[in-house]
Amino acid sequence: MMTKRELKKLEFKQINRLGMELTAFKYKGVIGTLAEEDRWATIYDIESTNPDKGECQECLKLLKAKYFGKDFGCSVALNDKMSYILKKLGIKEYKKSNLYDQTRN
Repeated sequence: MMTKRELKKLEFKQINRLGMELTAFKYKGVIGTLAEEDRWATIYDIESTNPDKGECQECLKLLKAKYFGKDFGCSVALNDKMSYILKKLGIKEYKKSNLYDQTRN
């Protein structure tokens, strides 16, 4: 579990994107957005300005700790590296939606 001091390194800001209330987050060279409600939080996008330095993994660990007890996950990973990191950290990756499956049939 992360300490309160480590969790304070995460910065948050409420934003509105295309009519959706989202939370922008920042940690070192990592930025991203997520949506959250009382029982869940989902990362929509995350990127690092310092790739291959481990900052993204650190950020994901902090986010996972912050939202402990909630249904926490990430929208579909756009590359194999991110998919691997999510699996390694035990963070759900939402690969398909039921609506998508229904429209394909």
